[in-house]
This record gives sequence, structure tokens and C-alpha cells, in this order.
Amino acid sequence: MDNVLKDHSHPPVYLVTIPVPMSKKKPKHNPVVAQAKPPSFASANTPAQPPTAAPAAPPKNFYMRHDPFFTLLGTILIFITFIAKESVGEYFKESLTSIEKAEDMFVIRGKFADSLSDKRFIFLPKPGDDPTRQQAIDSVDLWLPQGDDLAIAGYVLAWQFSDPQSWHEKSDTITMNIENLGGQMAEWEDAHGSEKTAFQSDSKLRDLYSKSKKSHEDAFDFHKTAWAEAERIKHERAGYVWWANWISYTAFGIGTAITLYGQLSGKAPESPKPGA
Repeated sequence: MDNVLKDHSHPPVYLVTIPVPMSKKKPKHNPVVAQAKPPSFASANTPAQPPTAAPAAPPKNFYMRHDPFFTLLGTILIFITFIAKESVGEYFKESLTSIEKAEDMFVIRGKFADSLSDKRFIFLPKPGDDPTRQQAIDSVDLWLPQGDDLAIAGYVLAWQFSDPQSWHEKSDTITMNIENLGGQMAEWEDAHGSEKTAFQSDSKLRDLYSKSKKSHEDAFDFHKTAWAEAERIKHERAGYVWWANWISYTAFGIGTAITLYGQLSGKAPESPKPGA
């Protein structure tokens, strides 16, 4: 043991420590190192978790954010189609049918009034000429029933007008006048029908003739005016039916398109499926 310790064949080794001055600068912050996580000690058999997708941002476009508004708007437009077609359109369609039926009755009564002159072979005086006694009697007997039928036809047709009361008052005035003249004519025929007095010499017959002619002309004018008014209303209601149908078709198409757009818009993009 002593021989080993005293062996100086190898020179001694000295350890010298040299002091190094410390820097006063702070170490730089390394975000990578600072945020580094400690090593995971999970088992190797644990499956790796897929990265979680960030939530989709809400739509920034106005139309994409208001899809419920467009859905509601389209539904309202579709509802308007049923209002325009089922309520307004059907109302004017029924009124159009009613006035057409009234015109048919009007024409039938007018033809019946015209047929009265065919039942009797009479010769009316030429315009501007004075009638004979028999021509005057025949004219009065024809004009009064004809005028009454024409006035009644206008009365019935006036129910389809917007102001039937004023038309009925005109018709009542004409028919009452005709009825009065008919009574006077019957009294005259009972008293003077068999006489051979000339027309020019019979003042009562001349008065009945002129008044009957005037009542017939009033009835004819009333009849013609009522027909013109009925035609105007018929064309007006036919136009309402046409517009109601086209408004309903247009609103239905636009409403369906807007509703479909509202259902398809405003949907957030789907997130990618795990493992995709």
C-alpha cells in the first residue's frame, strides 16, 4: 500500500477555477420555450385526439342573417294569393255571372215587347205625319204595353248596379205613367171607341196619343241606358277578375321563391367530420 501511494511516476493534476463575471442583461423571453408543455407521459397505446374545429362564424351578409324574415315574407305573399283569388276574384266572378243572367232576362223581355207589334197587323203613321183615328188607337194600344215591358226589364237589370234605387225610381215613374195612360185610354174607348170622329177633331185622343208616344220613348231610352250601364259594369268586373287571377299567380310565384330562398339561406357551413 505504501509503495502505491508513494509512486510519483505520474505528475499531479491540479483543478483551477477561474471566476467569470455575470452579465447584467436579462435573458430574452422565448415564447416557444415559455409555452412549451412538459413531456407527456401518456401510454403509447392511447389514441391521438383529433384537433377540435373552431366554431363557424355567423353569416355576415344581411340576407344570410335574416332568413326567417324572408321565410315569413314569402308565406305572407302566398297567403295573399288565396285572398286575391278566393275572396276578391270569386266575388267579382259571381257578380259577373249574375249580371250576365240579368242581361239574358233583359233580352228576353225586350224580345217579348218587340213581339207585341207582330201580333197585330197595324199600320203606324210615318214620322212627321198625323195619324188617322185608327192609327192613333193602335199606336197607343201598342206603345203602352211595350213601354211597360221595357221599363220592367230595366228595373230588374238595375239590381246589379251600384245604385239600383235611382234606377228603380225612374222605372217606377215610367210604369206608373203608363198605367195611368192605360186607364185613361180604356175609359176613352168605352165612351168614344165606336165613334167616327177624325183624329184632328178629337182632342182627348190627340192628348192620349202624344202622351203615350212620350212614355214609350222614355221607356225605350231607359231600356237602352240600362243595357249600356250593364255592359259597362260587366266589362269592369271582368277586368277585376282578370287582375285578381294574375295578382294571385304572381304573388304565389314570388312568395314561393322567397320562402324557398329563406329556407336555404343563413345556414352555417358544416364542420368537417372527425377523421375526414
